[in-house]
Amino acid sequence: MPSLLKARRENEAVGNRTIELFETAKVYLPRAGELPQEELMLGLTSGGGDGAFYRVKGVLEALLAALSPAARFEVRDLTKKHDLLAIGRACELALDGEVVGVLGEVSAA
Repeated sequence: MPSLLKARRENEAVGNRTIELFETAKVYLPRAGELPQEELMLGLTSGGGDGAFYRVKGVLEALLAALSPAARFEVRDLTKKHDLLAIGRACELALDGEVVGVLGEVSAA
């Protein structure tokens, strides 16, 4: 996320009005007494204004429906607070009951 937000900030600084970026990267999640768990993650940012959160949510729903029509996609309230995300504009994304991601608007802080 830091590199993605840095790229967005740099685009804003030079006056780009529409900034739609994504990034895939491996992350290493700590595990007690073991090597970190390696996961491939996708991050994205949209500069679509007030409706961007809902627009991105809709795109993800449509994409998952097209890729896996039988899968059950859910949007859930966050079970824990994320300091990076705005309150009321953040959710967990679950596929067939398993949390597969977090979607939210970056907080002003």
